[in-house]
Amino acid sequence: EQSVFVTFIDGSEFEAKVRPSDFVRVLRSQVSERRGITDARVRLVFDNQVLDSHTTVQECGITDGASVNAMIMQPLFQGSQVYDKIAKGMSTSGLFDTESAVHDALEDSMHKKAQLNDAFAAAMRLRKRRDE
Repeated sequence: EQSVFVTFIDGSEFEAKVRPSDFVRVLRSQVSERRGITDARVRLVFDNQVLDSHTTVQECGITDGASVNAMIMQPLFQGSQVYDKIAKGMSTSGLFDTESAVHDALEDSMHKKAQLNDAFAAAMRLRKRRDE
């Protein structure tokens, strides 16, 4: 097991414990658990590269004592540029009668995605505890 120092944009930092064989998603899960957010909102950067969750810590070149930067992405919310672009595409698809129906569908979709992500994160934490 090795120590990795995770630094946030606000300058705060915490020490995470990972094994070289752990996937980056394990580190992402520790960050999301620490911040109380879903894993999907966490982006990790090391050596000027955004880390892929499906690669191992070792494959990324992360060694004991390394510093990894964490970026917390804003959730998709009504009024944001991305939300408006998706809503416009949905509106022109002809699948929804009203703008309100589009917003309801997007809200439901985001809620379900967050639930799935949280369930996956919880399962990964249980697996990690079981493996320890």
